[in-house]
Amino acid sequence: MTDDWTGQVAITGMGLVTPVGLKADVAVAAMRAGISRLGELPYLDIEVDEEEFAPVIGAETPVIPGGRTGTEKLAAFIAHSIADAIGDARLESQTAVEVFLGTAGDRPAERVLDQTPALKKALADAVPPGLQLRDVHLLPVGRAAALQAIRSAAELISAGDIHVAIAGGVDSWAQPRSLLWLREQKRLREFPRRTGILPGEAGGFVVLESISHARSRGAGIQALITAAAGRSQETDDSPADGRALAEALRSAVRGVDDPDALVVSDFNGERYRAHEWMLAVPKGMWRYETLRHWHPAEYIGDSGAASGVVSTAWAAQALQRGYARTPHVLVWGASDEGAREALMVSQAGGS
Repeated sequence: MTDDWTGQVAITGMGLVTPVGLKADVAVAAMRAGISRLGELPYLDIEVDEEEFAPVIGAETPVIPGGRTGTEKLAAFIAHSIADAIGDARLESQTAVEVFLGTAGDRPAERVLDQTPALKKALADAVPPGLQLRDVHLLPVGRAAALQAIRSAAELISAGDIHVAIAGGVDSWAQPRSLLWLREQKRLREFPRRTGILPGEAGGFVVLESISHARSRGAGIQALITAAAGRSQETDDSPADGRALAEALRSAVRGVDDPDALVVSDFNGERYRAHEWMLAVPKGMWRYETLRHWHPAEYIGDSGAASGVVSTAWAAQALQRGYARTPHVLVWGASDEGAREALMVSQAGGS
């Protein structure tokens, strides 16, 4: 799959549900401050040393789950975060919108069974009746799904089919079925391995608008999406060679000339993910002098298909509040299922 997009769409609203905060600004501020909710999960014990067992280390979202699992938990994440994003954007009554939601792939873990009908209903129920919901799109491509949802929404807006779209992702690894699958696949940090997934969860959305529509209604533009690219990595038993990710990066950063590079990604503690990034950098990145790399999983665990929207929200707030120290932030994600996505988030009104 090869999909490249360039243009300008505005981010006018954001909503997040994460283990470190139930609103986008709160969650991002917590991650920036280094606050983590990684701790013991009650669902599964793993070997931490020879003949010594302890609970899995991960992160759950407080308050909202209330013991809920599966689609019930994800529906609660959707309802809360989409309401937060719509309220943040101050969308007017009767605005026509389409919604794009990135979700877990169908193959890994089957961690939420029969999720497609339930999540579509949750989305339809979460959009306030004052808005005109034209359509709901689910993209079940795994960890890069939210970024693919954002790119799909940007393409639709640029084509002139609609002025407003809502895009994001939702997922949870912090559930019994998911944790059992991760242990069976030897992907948890279990003795004697020193790398592996720290399971987490999140849900979130960004409201995207055409520049003209946002300006006509006086909306606050928090940041811009200016480029996006998707590629597909063949999935087999061999490690990723970095070519698909490099191609996505190269397309998304085309034309960028900045000595300071800021990257936000879905690094999750697995060594092969870092290896793929290192292979992709020489062929995919622009020439820079300094590189800062932020990864939300350090604070909220691996949030799966929601990772991309968490990263995008952090990039947008860093640009809006001035601590990005650069007018462009690169966001990227990689799915176990093969999707590779890169997104350029740019300062509103910047170069």
